[in-house]
Amino acid sequence: MAKMTDEARVKRDLKAFFNEIGAYWFMPATHGYGRSGVPDFVVCKDGHFFGIECKGTPKNKTTILTTP
Repeated sequence: MAKMTDEARVKRDLKAFFNEIGAYWFMPATHGYGRSGVPDFVVCKDGHFFGIECKGTPKNKTTILTTP
């Protein structure tokens, strides 16, 4: 079995948390060719929507998006 990455652990724990609080969530399927700006999770809780990007460690930073 392959070793779980830090980011995979974060995603696993977030899924458990979303389920625990009764949030609706999904992970958009980008098949490795995702557009920039597509979050790892789209979550809805109490009528509020959130896009959440996961990183494995604090040194991993999200990329600043610019408009063309």
